[in-house]
Amino acid sequence: MVTAAVTERAYTNFLQAIGNDHTLKTYKDGLATLMRFCETKVPAKLLEGNTEFSEDRIKDFIAFQKKEGISTSLINTRLAAVRLFYEANRRVFV
Repeated sequence: MVTAAVTERAYTNFLQAIGNDHTLKTYKDGLATLMRFCETKVPAKLLEGNTEFSEDRIKDFIAFQKKEGISTSLINTRLAAVRLFYEANRRVFV
């Protein structure tokens, strides 16, 4: 079960890892896009499950964006945000 404290901490860890205001907006948008794709409003829910499950979810996210015609540049920017979220919360595999 994900508590409010865990959710807040996961998102705060992510925000604190971002270096400047422009990156902040871009990365917040990237993480929000992944959250919409995963049908969650709770950032900490992205940390649930094992590493293989999370990797598969991110691969599906990439494939979906490609299918939607999203540019490689934007996909890579969003993945940088996702990578930072997982690194800031000590789940590194992206």
